[in-house]
Amino acid sequence: MQIKKILHITGLRELGSGQRRQLQYEKNASHKLNFVCWDTVAIHSGDPIEDFELTIPPYLNFLIIRNLYFWLYLLKERKKYDYILFRHIPFDPFSIFFSPFIKNRISVHHSKEVEELKLIKTGWKGRLASNVEKITGKFSLQRSIFIAGVTQEIAIYENLRSNAHKGT
Repeated sequence: MQIKKILHITGLRELGSGQRRQLQYEKNASHKLNFVCWDTVAIHSGDPIEDFELTIPPYLNFLIIRNLYFWLYLLKERKKYDYILFRHIPFDPFSIFFSPFIKNRISVHHSKEVEELKLIKTGWKGRLASNVEKITGKFSLQRSIFIAGVTQEIAIYENLRSNAHKGT
């Protein structure tokens, strides 16, 4: 059986201690998988603590431009892996341009983004972010090879939102 190479990648403004522990746990657990070579990368604005963390360069570390660095990194690495587990970035206009080029991408969701954006930002900012996510998120979902959620409820929601029916 051929060894599959998997990249689990997360791009965030800040990597919280709970997220860091979760990524470390998953990385450690991956060593027990047979026939899998698993790499973990967390790209964020803070100082790296674990060996899987990368810092966004200061000249790209503002607003949603930081997402550009994340996509460029992913574009550079995509051919090294059979599958890329990609933590979905909500409200990301770069997904429209870059997602068609990452053909081995599995979209991983931790929330119902369209609904959550309205709760995080109140008023017109939340509605705007939610409406942008409806477009960019659906485009990104439709260009992934599989849609995964951290709960079955989230996975079903994202699959229905995409109209792509790519798993749960």
